Amino acid sequence: DQAVLADLADVTFNRYLTSGRVQALYDSVTTMVKELLATNPNSVVGLRLEASLFYGDGKLEQAIATYRKANALQPFDPAIVLPLAEALHTNNKSPEAESLAMGLVAHTPSFAPVYDWLSGVYISSGRVAEAEKILKARIESNPKNFQAILVLGGFYRNQHKDREAKSLLEAATARSTDIPNRYALAGDFYTFAKDWANAENCYRTGMTAEPRAKPDYLTRLATIYVLQKRNADAMTSLDEAVKEQPDNWRAQGMRISLMVDSGKPEQIDQAIALAKALAQKRPSDGRFPALLARGYTWKGDTQLAASYYQLAARLDRQFLEPRIALAQISKEKRDFSGIFRYTEQVLEVAPQDMQARLLHAWGWMGEGLFADADNEMQSLLRDFPDSDDVKLQAGLLYLTEKKTRASIAVFEKLLLSRPGDQRILAALATAYVQQGSPDAAIQLIVREVQKDPASDSKRQLLANLAEKLGRFDLALQQFKALSEAHPEVSEYHFEIGKLYEFAGDKANAVRSFEAAQRLAPQDATKEGRLALSYYSAGLMDQADAAYARSVALNPNDPVLLNNRAYFLAETGKNPDEALHLVQSALLKIPDNPALLDTLAFSYIKKKSVDNARTILNRLVHDYPDEPMFRYHLAMALAQRGDRAAAIKELEASLTKHPSKEDQIKIRDLLSKLG
Repeated sequence: DQAVLADLADVTFNRYLTSGRVQALYDSVTTMVKELLATNPNSVVGLRLEASLFYGDGKLEQAIATYRKANALQPFDPAIVLPLAEALHTNNKSPEAESLAMGLVAHTPSFAPVYDWLSGVYISSGRVAEAEKILKARIESNPKNFQAILVLGGFYRNQHKDREAKSLLEAATARSTDIPNRYALAGDFYTFAKDWANAENCYRTGMTAEPRAKPDYLTRLATIYVLQKRNADAMTSLDEAVKEQPDNWRAQGMRISLMVDSGKPEQIDQAIALAKALAQKRPSDGRFPALLARGYTWKGDTQLAASYYQLAARLDRQFLEPRIALAQISKEKRDFSGIFRYTEQVLEVAPQDMQARLLHAWGWMGEGLFADADNEMQSLLRDFPDSDDVKLQAGLLYLTEKKTRASIAVFEKLLLSRPGDQRILAALATAYVQQGSPDAAIQLIVREVQKDPASDSKRQLLANLAEKLGRFDLALQQFKALSEAHPEVSEYHFEIGKLYEFAGDKANAVRSFEAAQRLAPQDATKEGRLALSYYSAGLMDQADAAYARSVALNPNDPVLLNNRAYFLAETGKNPDEALHLVQSALLKIPDNPALLDTLAFSYIKKKSVDNARTILNRLVHDYPDEPMFRYHLAMALAQRGDRAAAIKELEASLTKHPSKEDQIKIRDLLSKLG
């Protein structure tokens, strides 16, 4: 059926245009067009699509000839006339193109794109007065179309004629009394232009002119307050909007969003409770699960956040935010299949979405497919030439490809336009380190901290960089400054404890980890690290209690289970429980060498030498440079009575650079085997 084939060809061509011009879709359209024209040489759809394919391939003369034929068969069809005008204009036949477009204006004065096209042509050729004239003609032909007024207002703004724009909108809002949302539209126009005073004036006038729409105007007021970072004023407007109209779901969502963005634990808890209640009232509304996800993200529960984002995504295919968030979570986990899955879902709906395309490119980078990543980045740079985010990602791609000089050039240029931007600072510091200039990296961030000593985030950036580069004194200095400024932040004490550990200062490490644990008593990881610190300092009773608390806080963490098991085995307190704990850990991450070593050690303590030896022989074979695997194998061999083989493994382990503490253990066993 020709009609069905024509519709299918049209749909496929549109998919081709919006999908990054995939070759398979191009081939499919070409095949269908040939079939249409073979059956009916005068198929208007076939001719129009064939002309469009010619145009896309740069064959202007063939495109124009084919469009003309289609236009002769079906005159004044906007889908034919406007592309024909564009082709003529591109082929340096502007007078004919403009004449053709003006004919369409006369025939179909309600067709907005033709006015936009003509005004664009006039502006690009310096004929600003003619552009203004055609936009005014659109208003005269469409007096009840407020959008036409806004387009002319936008033209005036772009021409720096703010007074004319304001006069136009004031006259239009006063005159167009039969357009109920005219003040909202005018206010939105000013909001887009960041003219906050006129936007607020329009919304407030709208509340008076349209009292029934007051909740909507209050919500719009809140929007401009948020954009100005006037969050307290925004919350006041939203509270009033919700009081006037409890089922104003947009206002409810914005209130929850502001609570989450406050970063205050009590407000976030309140936001979560409210979002849960509204999600029950509106089970098909994806915005409330998405807000719940944001709340749980702030609380650090990424797993629960991801589950709510997935629910939001299932509820609304067009809702892009949860899919972008899921792609970001996948990026943090280095789950490349997740990145591609979620970004492709976004790109099906919004093929030009910049965030999704950036994440997609990052996925290619992560998988080492640099040619694909390069292609995507070059396309992004063409489509978004002014985007600093795109330029930053391009620099990061160069960095990953070890094109260090190119990445430094990108980051240094970006830093000139966005001084103090921490993403750029971190990237540039990384590039300097990659170049072999760690001092330049340190000095870059030191200068930033000196410029802005009150910036906690810049100071932390310096501390992290110094720690990474082994400048532990500088890192400790910065974390101490942060801790003094914010003694309530557990993480700073935790980082100080790690640095004292590196320095071998066990007493101060214990004190710092204790402070971190006191401030975060439900944090199993901090409790586990405190246990390790007690153990290192020889405080065995405290270590025993801390290991037990860490497992009680998170009985599913294989690392905590393993640490507790090793302690119980080594001290001989409870080898049976040690065996049970490490077996539980292995169910979660099978074949993990550290866990298998603890399992073998537990068997040694239980005198199950053959079980231990089987595991340790495999570990030593697979990881020949790990000294403690050889040490434990020597223990098993000695227990079995094979003294010579045990001594051989101990001597080999000493050549594998064990720590000082482990050297003492190895030499002690060697002396006993003498």
